[in-house]
Amino acid sequence: MKKITPTIIFVLAFCIFGFGQNEKIKPMPVEGSKPFIVTKEQFENLEVPANIDRFGKIDDKNKRFHLDLLTSIISPENQTVEFVIQLNGKNPNEVSQNMEFIYLYLTENKKIKPTRISFAVAAESENEVELWLIPNKDISIPTCQDCVIIPAEDEEKLKEFFQIKKSKK
Repeated sequence: MKKITPTIIFVLAFCIFGFGQNEKIKPMPVEGSKPFIVTKEQFENLEVPANIDRFGKIDDKNKRFHLDLLTSIISPENQTVEFVIQLNGKNPNEVSQNMEFIYLYLTENKKIKPTRISFAVAAESENEVELWLIPNKDISIPTCQDCVIIPAEDEEKLKEFFQIKKSKK
């Protein structure tokens, strides 16, 4: 048994170091795809829609984490990029709850003006939220062709999903 253990360790180490690594493989973008956005400066001057994050049914603490990530990418002074939240769900109640939570968190906690926020609602699909940055009100989401776009500044349309509470000034 004492001779077998070092032999097994040697064989495993040889396999890992000899066959498990290939130094010639380098990550490359897929040919014909759009370039990757990798810097904050590129997000500040966004020219194409960028899908930042996606999540399913999670608790409010985790939703805040995802929304904080979304809002940290763009500076508050930037007025050329809009926050678009794609809400999917078979249950209209879940879509409404997600929309209300996200609207209140972004407008009250993060102090983002409703003119910079829109919701893209797609019914009859799995419960999921996608966070997008879209340049200049050109709200076209590649993954959502049949979405109903609801600007957060359109209080009448928002009232179809939840009751907007007027903040005290």
